[in-house]
Amino acid sequence: MSKTLVLTKILLKNGGVSVKQSVKSGGINRNRQVLISLLVLAAFIPMILGIGQFTALVFDTLAMIGQQGIILALALPAAAFIIFFFGIAYIINTFYYSMDIESLLPLPLKPGEILSAKFAVVLVYEYLTESVFLVPILAVYGFRNGESAVFYIAAAAVLLLLPVIPLAAAAALDMVIMRFTNLAKKKDLFRNVGGVLAIFIALGTNFYIQRFATSTTDPARIMELLNEGDNSLVKLTSSFFPSTKLAVSSLVSDDMGKLLYLALFAAVTAAAYGVFLVLGRLLYFKGVIGVSETSSRRKALSSRELGKGTKASHVVYSYALKELRLLFRTPVYFLNCILMNFLWPLFLMLPFVAQPASPDNDLAQLLPYVRGAGAEPVIVLVFLAIGIFITASNMITSTAISREGRNLFFMKFIPVEYSKQLLGKVLSGAAMGVVGILIMVPVAVLLIGVKVHIAAIGLAASIPGIFFSSVLGLIIDVAMPKLNWDTEQKAVKQNFNGVIAIFGSMGLGALIVFAGVKLQLNLLSTALLLPLVFAAIDFALFRFLSGYGPKRLEELNC
Repeated sequence: MSKTLVLTKILLKNGGVSVKQSVKSGGINRNRQVLISLLVLAAFIPMILGIGQFTALVFDTLAMIGQQGIILALALPAAAFIIFFFGIAYIINTFYYSMDIESLLPLPLKPGEILSAKFAVVLVYEYLTESVFLVPILAVYGFRNGESAVFYIAAAAVLLLLPVIPLAAAAALDMVIMRFTNLAKKKDLFRNVGGVLAIFIALGTNFYIQRFATSTTDPARIMELLNEGDNSLVKLTSSFFPSTKLAVSSLVSDDMGKLLYLALFAAVTAAAYGVFLVLGRLLYFKGVIGVSETSSRRKALSSRELGKGTKASHVVYSYALKELRLLFRTPVYFLNCILMNFLWPLFLMLPFVAQPASPDNDLAQLLPYVRGAGAEPVIVLVFLAIGIFITASNMITSTAISREGRNLFFMKFIPVEYSKQLLGKVLSGAAMGVVGILIMVPVAVLLIGVKVHIAAIGLAASIPGIFFSSVLGLIIDVAMPKLNWDTEQKAVKQNFNGVIAIFGSMGLGALIVFAGVKLQLNLLSTALLLPLVFAAIDFALFRFLSGYGPKRLEELNC
């Protein structure tokens, strides 16, 4: 067995916590591990089925005009962009913040073996993400189109090869940025800046491509290709994404064409991977050396400065502030828990800003509806749902106990009641959720055309939902914390508690909007009734947390 494969298996095993270790640490026991697996599976099954049903519906419509191949021409590039964007954070976490590189360098391993093993670890996690979206699309397309066995062989190969090029591009971007941020004395600060810069470069690239695609789309050319049939539109849509054009062609061509294009796609992928290895040898090891070192500033404080720095404040406020400072100062926590609260408004703006000014674009068609009186209750419901989702997606409370890790004894020894510590953690998560929804307000008002007073009502209505998501996430993490970890990355990125909270919030948010629309609530009922309901739920949940949390924390050992 090659050293690369052995190292990959070791890195993957170290990414999780064994059942035996979990029980010993007071963490997840066997029954809880089974429960988590079932909950995660239950969360993904409706999404997979929904994607499959939607694909079938769209296929039947497009097949009538011979353009069913456009499904693949849109799905594969979209998956590549998702992999590239999330791959930026995965690469940084796995390559730079895993803290295992100093243990690997003295071993008899070649640079290419270390790079390949770490790349394979990220690739495995991207396969899991990719399979949720692409497998149902490819399966439905192949079945409905009556494809031969060659299609399914090509589809399996495309699934394996597709993430490589986006991840190689993400890795190259990360390595260039992190190579130079490592030169600064304040490495945590500059690594945060480097991670933010990498993400914004990815967003800028996505914006440019969307803008280019929409500006170069000629309606007359589309109609000409549409009349041709035989998947002619694939030529237009796939040309916007060169890295996936060969992959799309390998699935929509005849059997011989499938094999030819698949071979070309494999060759391009191998070349991209080779470039990654070359850049890795040049940049990665120079950028990762000293990754665990930090600098400190020694300064003699005057009595006035000492008094100002030790000013007394409410214990809950101080504890919440301590949590937020830790989240901002730790690069992994900053990128995964803090930065996401600021990115969601960008995700909302990007599809609209990328479109050229035109009375026929999506934004122009949306404005009359948004400004209508009948849409006001729905807008308030959407604000509430977005607030719930943003708070869950920052994973601050759903990983709050897990992040304590072996330092859990700090919670036990400090002279602060457990209930107040838990409230401080809830407030830290809720505060960032409020920041996220606050950023949404000017976006909704200035870009989408929501009336100012409706946006203000939506903001106020979202606050109880934000607290609901924050308390619920902490309850989940108190019940099933992941305490046995050796890097901050594992406490956040490899913690199923965050996944449970995110998908639970997505389902709840969709249910709220659906129920509000079905019940046809007016603005007054929506603005008063739903917040009151959530406030009552918040009170009940926190009462439960205040009783259950201290007992559970006493049981936990680090």
